[in-house]
Amino acid sequence: MLIFRSCDDQTCRDLSEWFETIHSAPSAQHSLLAISAQARSDEPSNPSNPSNPSLDQSANGGLIKHPVRHLELKIPPLALCAVFAAAIAAFAHFVPAANVPVWGHRPIGLAAMLIGIALAVAGVVEFRRARTTVNPLLPGTARSVVASGVYRLTRNPMYLGMAVALFGMAAWFSSLAGVGLIPIFCLYLTQFQIKPEERALLASFGEAFASYMAKVRRWV
Repeated sequence: MLIFRSCDDQTCRDLSEWFETIHSAPSAQHSLLAISAQARSDEPSNPSNPSNPSLDQSANGGLIKHPVRHLELKIPPLALCAVFAAAIAAFAHFVPAANVPVWGHRPIGLAAMLIGIALAVAGVVEFRRARTTVNPLLPGTARSVVASGVYRLTRNPMYLGMAVALFGMAAWFSSLAGVGLIPIFCLYLTQFQIKPEERALLASFGEAFASYMAKVRRWV
């Protein structure tokens, strides 16, 4: 190039190195961009709302709800109790090998069913007195924190009553398989009914409900 004819050897060498640097820069930039792209591709997908664990990112970039969360506050507890009661009766009838007769199981079963029904009714009565909703699928519409009556002993007397009544039914049939269904009933209610209710009530009443939770157990 003509520019090198008018410069000394040192200057020419400096200019030559400078031009070589410029010439090699695009390939270096390309390498850096490739590394950056690879790093981004290795990162886990990040939903636009990371604070909500129930949301995942679909293949097309949209947000989808976690499938388990679809079960929250969907099945009325009374309907769920009826399903489990039918299952206990079915086990007692179709799996007689799991029936273990115990002396006095009929009176015990009847007493447990009556106690369970009484607990559930007492819970409904306290809600009516407080003029708050008894709809288990809409806990966010509650008007107050009910902490009187039977709610001084358990935060969920209606659900506890259902569980006790189911135990009474299993005892009536003397069905070990029926007794084994009761923990499943309680676990399902805890995960998909009680915990969502607690989140909604904490959002509505804050410290008042948090204080109540600290004093009274969820079940017994």
